[in-house]
Amino acid sequence: MEGAASSNSLLWLVGAVFILIGLIFVPIAIKKVRADLAGRNWPQATAVLERAEVMKYMVDRSHKDDGPSVRVSYSCLLHYRYAVNGESFVAQHGEPAEDVAHAARLVAAHQSGETRLIHYDPQAPAHYRVELEGPYSGLLWLLPTLAFGGFGLLIISMARQS
Repeated sequence: MEGAASSNSLLWLVGAVFILIGLIFVPIAIKKVRADLAGRNWPQATAVLERAEVMKYMVDRSHKDDGPSVRVSYSCLLHYRYAVNGESFVAQHGEPAEDVAHAARLVAAHQSGETRLIHYDPQAPAHYRVELEGPYSGLLWLLPTLAFGGFGLLIISMARQS
């Protein structure tokens, strides 16, 4: 009987740990939603495209079974300049590409001097958003909460049944 009680206590403890791990993601989700909503109220400035270029990214990875490997990806990197209260700022925006040819087509589709609106933080104009995310996209951070918390509750329910 003592072994069953010990096992039961261990299951409760493990379940509680999983629930706590899941709860770590709640403040992250709240912070992300608040930031996304605040960004929607930021003022806009007209940004002028200075240049577009193909960017190549190489990521070295090491796999214990396969050994080292290199992953290569490409994007079109756009460099903008915008002004707030007479002060000039730089904004960069990347457009992902499938391969180097796709990145080159994206670069060719943009012309120096073209404009777009960006949102900037009025307290810190150097902080900007070229594209706004959905106002509640931060709620996706609650998925790990549900996964870890649900697993923790499952373990605790197993402990209660034994």
